[in-house]
Amino acid sequence: MKILKKIARSISKRLSPNRDRLNSRDRATVFSAIYADKVWTVGTSNESLSGDGSTMQATVATRATLTRIIQAHGVRSFLDAPCGDFNWMRHLPMPGVRYTGADIVQSVVDENNRLFASEQRRFVRLDLVEQVPEAHDLVLCRDCIMHLPNADVQRLLANISASGSKFMLITVHPRLDRNDEIDRVGGYRGVNLRLPPFGLPEPIECVPDGSSDRAKFDRWLALYRLPLSGAKS
Repeated sequence: MKILKKIARSISKRLSPNRDRLNSRDRATVFSAIYADKVWTVGTSNESLSGDGSTMQATVATRATLTRIIQAHGVRSFLDAPCGDFNWMRHLPMPGVRYTGADIVQSVVDENNRLFASEQRRFVRLDLVEQVPEAHDLVLCRDCIMHLPNADVQRLLANISASGSKFMLITVHPRLDRNDEIDRVGGYRGVNLRLPPFGLPEPIECVPDGSSDRAKFDRWLALYRLPLSGAKS
């Protein structure tokens, strides 16, 4: 909670040209400003522009979970959306797997392609709320939907479901007993996909991904087989 207050105070004090962009309703504008102003590093680690949840320390369990799921389900194509600045994912061994990192922020995509692209790895600009992605064996949507309004989350789920992909691994907050609306694009609140307005079924599995005593910050990764029976736009 102290960290979030520090971030809020820092944002309110900023006088950069990006201040108004942070209050925009346009997703690309907001998240581009967040990266330009390094908002998610304020009061936290400077290791990753994508925030503390994308550090090597914070993703120890995540990397183990992904490795196990990739092996268990024979994953050969993997969509990571949003991929952020690729801080931790580049350290995950994925032999024989075709990786696509997708993000709504063009500057992030361009920098990732410059630094990390290869024959088996590419980065593309993608807005999951507006676009149906290409089919992949596995879609990872980590630390994304908590920053979007409920209607946008529903559209995102419908687009992933319609992609022809096989599995989705997504951040959830299963201890929440209701889904509140977010105050602004790029803000934060927990999301329990099993509750209204989403109503997804029980996932194949659900594993911890950043535990907290507070339900809204107690993040888990839920694995779903696609298409989603409860997804609707």
